[in-house]
Amino acid sequence: MSIYIFSLLVGYVISGVDHAIGMSYSIIKQLNTQAKYVFTEIPTNKALKRYTDMGINFEDMICAQFSMAGNASVGGAQIQIRDHYSDGKVTVSEAITDRPLYFDVYSQYEKDGHLNQYLSRRTFLKPDGSVAYDIVYDKNSNEKYIFPDGEVCTKGEFLLKFMQSLSFSENDLIIIHRPGYMNFMEPLFLSKNNAHILVFLHSGHDFLPGEDPYYSSLNPEYYYFFENFDKIDTILVSTQQQKNEVLKTIEKYHFHKTNVEAIPIFGVKKRKEISERRPFSFLTVSRLDPRKHIDLLVRAAIEAHKMVPELTLDIYGTGNREYIQEISKLIKSAQAFSYITLKGYCDVSDVYDNYEAYITASSWETFGITLLDAINAGNAMVGFRARYGNTLFIKPGENGYLIDADFSQLQDEEYQDYLVSELSDKMQLVLSDKTRLESFHKTSYTLAKDYLIEGIEKKWTDYLKKYI
Repeated sequence: MSIYIFSLLVGYVISGVDHAIGMSYSIIKQLNTQAKYVFTEIPTNKALKRYTDMGINFEDMICAQFSMAGNASVGGAQIQIRDHYSDGKVTVSEAITDRPLYFDVYSQYEKDGHLNQYLSRRTFLKPDGSVAYDIVYDKNSNEKYIFPDGEVCTKGEFLLKFMQSLSFSENDLIIIHRPGYMNFMEPLFLSKNNAHILVFLHSGHDFLPGEDPYYSSLNPEYYYFFENFDKIDTILVSTQQQKNEVLKTIEKYHFHKTNVEAIPIFGVKKRKEISERRPFSFLTVSRLDPRKHIDLLVRAAIEAHKMVPELTLDIYGTGNREYIQEISKLIKSAQAFSYITLKGYCDVSDVYDNYEAYITASSWETFGITLLDAINAGNAMVGFRARYGNTLFIKPGENGYLIDADFSQLQDEEYQDYLVSELSDKMQLVLSDKTRLESFHKTSYTLAKDYLIEGIEKKWTDYLKKYI
């Protein structure tokens, strides 16, 4: 039996999905079964490093493009690119790990009097150095796959050949962690034979008005899953609330009924209780994206700082460049650099302990791994009464405060001002009573005990054993 894990990080910002995949690796190792982590696009070195840092071996990672060239894994090292130049322009690039993988050929075309360069051919090599197949691109990046025997196919047809080469059987288990590029889903369903398929919904699936700046109802990334529930054994989610709402969504849109299970996707190690923290300090950790409403947090910290001059806010994470610039302008215009700091992306596993409180203005969190990390470090908590993680990890009056919010009014400037005032008030309130703050810290530690890694791993191993 083998367990196949789709789809790994290509073209995405690192997120909680990847933390979850890392945790599941330690669980699958305990099952004493073969695990294969599948890229359906060529991985970047950043993606490879992310997974090897989690402990996943190169030999356990499969890339569709390399596999169809006869390479059983991505290789024994990160991919190195060697460029060859002519007249100051790259004409050929070679990609190697512990062996040659492919080489790229670039062509030029003239448009509006300018000479433009584009990737025109990528040639994949077998382990013996012979040609396995080519991908030919036009100047608009449309592609077709050409094999030495003359066979020509589309990307979807190529991925179907790859899926069929995996020879799935009823003894195999397929776990899908993100929709990825949708062109791999249909070939996978067509090739699954009798293998079991589990799909984990890491993100929200059916949005309320104003809850997400990009979606107004059903998450389009998940629509293909919902349409094909008859081919999926189980939909997995992290919280009971999300399970209930997935079942409502199935009924609402008349999708095929399927099994839905709630198992937390992430667990934490027990932390030593901290008695000394940086006074008056807040942090937030997230992808910097409009959905996270970091701009509201910055405005709230500026207001709260007028009443509590010692207050500080550190913002960890990266993301949307334009949004980061917007946040930076807010900080600069208020001359708040001395107490509001953009920390960027870094390993935050040990930083929570330094802070008194964690604050979030996200309009939804699925599980909320950063929130769990925060309560596990004993942080007091402030956030909106938003689905799902906030209401799971923030207990009003016990370890912090929830703020009621009507997200459908978020475009209204007066309503934004109201939310900023509410956030500011709660920031001040958290810091106003040292004894109560210490009680919040203790309650957060207690809440985190339900999510200790040992218990979460047991839930997962017990569940996955049904398929082994």
